[in-house]
Amino acid sequence: MEEKEKVAEETVEKIHPDDVEVVNEEKNEDDISSAEMAAKLKDDLKKAVSMATKSASKSLSKVGKEAGKTAKEVAKTAGEKVAKVKDETVKAAKDTMDKVKKDCKTEFYIQYQGREVKEEDLVEQIKKKYQNEGHEAAVTSVKVYVKPEDGCAYYVINDECAGQIQL
Repeated sequence: MEEKEKVAEETVEKIHPDDVEVVNEEKNEDDISSAEMAAKLKDDLKKAVSMATKSASKSLSKVGKEAGKTAKEVAKTAGEKVAKVKDETVKAAKDTMDKVKKDCKTEFYIQYQGREVKEEDLVEQIKKKYQNEGHEAAVTSVKVYVKPEDGCAYYVINDECAGQIQL
């Protein structure tokens, strides 16, 4: 409401007395006293202010609606762009991680009191022992727990068969 009043005040300031149309022209200017002219001018100004206020209110309402539509469109477009950038970033990160996994060769050694055992060799020994014990099931998982102080590694194959092997 404050904006409407401000617009109305600015409009009244812009109105020049010569621009105001005199409604009652039947009387001769000489017949009308200064007080009547002032009162008439005041009424005419009030009407002009009222009309300007209504016009400004309609304009502001229209502008507000358009701004609301534009803001919604901008928000929707921004949301879509953010989602697209997010998807592209996630995909790029996954691609990078996959490449690092493929390009990265890892060798794992356990050293303790002058001994050294390579992780690959240890897992191979565990698989051979598993097969030599007569197990026919394929090895799908191997969990190894190394205890260098005991000089052995404990293992669980396929979450079922447990055992140990000397280092």
